[in-house]
Amino acid sequence: MNCEAAIDRFLESLTGDLDASTSADLESHLANCATCRAARDGLRALWHGLDVLPQETPSEMLRPRFYAMLHAAGQEKRRRRSRRQRLNGWIEGWWPRQPIIQVGLALVALVVGLGLGPRLRRTPSELEQLRAEIQSTRRLVAISMLQQQSPSQRLQGVSFSYRLQDPDADVVQALLQTLETDPNVNVRLAAADALGQYPELPQVRLGLVESFQHQTSPLVQIALIDLLVEVSDPEVTELLRRVAQDPKLHASVRQRAQSGLQRPL
Repeated sequence: MNCEAAIDRFLESLTGDLDASTSADLESHLANCATCRAARDGLRALWHGLDVLPQETPSEMLRPRFYAMLHAAGQEKRRRRSRRQRLNGWIEGWWPRQPIIQVGLALVALVVGLGLGPRLRRTPSELEQLRAEIQSTRRLVAISMLQQQSPSQRLQGVSFSYRLQDPDADVVQALLQTLETDPNVNVRLAAADALGQYPELPQVRLGLVESFQHQTSPLVQIALIDLLVEVSDPEVTELLRRVAQDPKLHASVRQRAQSGLQRPL
């Protein structure tokens, strides 16, 4: 059993759903892999920590408040329907009933629309401005959270990077920096996955190759190999050859690199 297969079995081992043979293979792997053992211990601590969380009980006022809110929503809907009906009646009272006048008004509206159309197209759209502001806010939030001390906050920063519609140079650089220096393995894995959105960017490909040289976690190394094998680049091929032949690296890392070399780049 390799590291990837062992990680996939952690949750089942905690819930007791593993069969005896798979459980024995997992324990054998953990006995020889300190990295996976540390990851399993961290997950186990989190799993058992859930048992001590206090159970929340709903307030006695929950049901009355819910029905009061439902009743208020119904009244508001009826008020809106009544206002809409009054508005429709007012419009019908003013709208001419003669077909010839109706056609004339429609033609006037068409001419006015054709005259104002080009001018309106040259006016910046408020919706586009709002989207740009939201994009800028998400960018600032992502970069800010990637610099926080808490690993959970840095993970949230990585999550925010997925909400950006277009790759942002500052966010990409922040993700590369996180992948390079973050002390938490899970945060580095998340950053690598986020960078996988932009394989076409040269700085991302170069950053992934350079970052691999400094990674010590087999999990992160395997994640980077999986990203790099999708890139058609001679430098990637050379890196995979060196990794596949490096006896200092974990066997599962060398095996993944060898598998990557067999795929057409």
